[in-house]
Amino acid sequence: DNYLHQIKPFPGVRQLFELIKQRNILIALASSAQTDELELYKHIANVADLIDCQTSSNSKDVKRSKPYPDIFLAALKLLKYPSTDRAVVVGDTPWDAQAALAAKLPIIGVLCGGFDRELLRKSGCAWIYRDIIELTEDYDQVTKDILKIE
Repeated sequence: DNYLHQIKPFPGVRQLFELIKQRNILIALASSAQTDELELYKHIANVADLIDCQTSSNSKDVKRSKPYPDIFLAALKLLKYPSTDRAVVVGDTPWDAQAALAAKLPIIGVLCGGFDRELLRKSGCAWIYRDIIELTEDYDQVTKDILKIE
């Protein structure tokens, strides 16, 4: 708790979320954080108003945390998606990638989590970006590639 006031959002998160919403795409947060921490992080990143649903490691619908797929499967259920071919995970750890792949979801890796490109690639990230800003710049192309959106 002593360090929570020092947390800063990754640059560009709000802009990425706004772009996603402009494209009429739903946003689910699926975090290994506890629910109360996730609430704080949403406000720090100034994205609480852009989130459609969320699930966290202590949500009642999540039995196991990453690298198990439970958290992403719970998010899909909350989004009422019938299949995994209309969703994408953005993550910054090998556990995010492993959980996404176990849920049969494509994953975009970002290097802001402290793990290097090669480890994220070996963990299953087919698309890897330096940071959220670079992902935002390439958003339309990468989602077209992943989801076959025209």
